Amino acid sequence: MPLPRLLTLPLFLSILVATGCEPELNCDLIAAVSVQVHVQDHAGEEIPEVQVRYRLSTDDDFTDCIQQEQDWSCGFEESGTLEIEVSADFYDTQLHEVIVSSGECHVIGQQLEVTLEQNNCALMEQERA
Repeated sequence: MPLPRLLTLPLFLSILVATGCEPELNCDLIAAVSVQVHVQDHAGEEIPEVQVRYRLSTDDDFTDCIQQEQDWSCGFEESGTLEIEVSADFYDTQLHEVIVSSGECHVIGQQLEVTLEQNNCALMEQERA
């Protein structure tokens, strides 16, 4: 591409900004996931019957996240501080806070890696029963 053409685009965008005009956003209608959670045990293996729930820090009630294998989608287009609770039988429950920001069209999705630790006391109680 010739040099004059390459210089034209930045100049045009500068003029738009200087005149108060902003380029039009082309946002799609697909809802972005707020937080994608991956859960595993200490060896990197899948844990059966994991429950992952979330709530905005301003809410009282938790909502179940949507599971796909070892991954959970928590919230769609929800921004703010999300509290994410991860639990499973014979494992210690974990609570994580994740801050999700709003973008121009969608939230800026976050990733959360969770490694659950076995609860040896609960495991011994199960073996005794």
